[in-house]
Amino acid sequence: MAAQREDIKVKEICKGNSGEAFEVILKLPGQNGDGVASPLKSLTPKKEVSMDEIKMKLQAAEERRKAVQEAKVTQQKAEEEKILKAKQKKAEVNDSFSQWAEQHLKKQMCQYQENHIAQLEAKIKKFKALNMKPEEMKEKVQREVDEMCAQREAG
Repeated sequence: MAAQREDIKVKEICKGNSGEAFEVILKLPGQNGDGVASPLKSLTPKKEVSMDEIKMKLQAAEERRKAVQEAKVTQQKAEEEKILKAKQKKAEVNDSFSQWAEQHLKKQMCQYQENHIAQLEAKIKKFKALNMKPEEMKEKVQREVDEMCAQREAG
């Protein structure tokens, strides 16, 4: 069973247990003399390239490479400048926070010392009052009562 078309030739090889086997042979265009040109041939003739054109192309490529390199360097400098500004801002923020924290702690320490001194003075005054002789205590209480009465009369 050999079938044949113009560009395809099918030839039976041998029959096996599982079925038939075929060999397919494809012909290239133009082998049968059909006048179709081979696609391997170039349709346009190649242009001759002179040495000057090659040099100009190489120079243009070098200029493009330099431009790209300069762009990369400029971008790198911009990034470094941005990082430097960020570090400066961070340092300023840290300094201002440190100053604020130091002032706040000094204020708290002063307030603590004042309260502590006031408490100690109150305790000392209380102990002195307890250690007074009864006559001195009566005189002190009498003076305080007289002062309170004078304030009520004035008010």
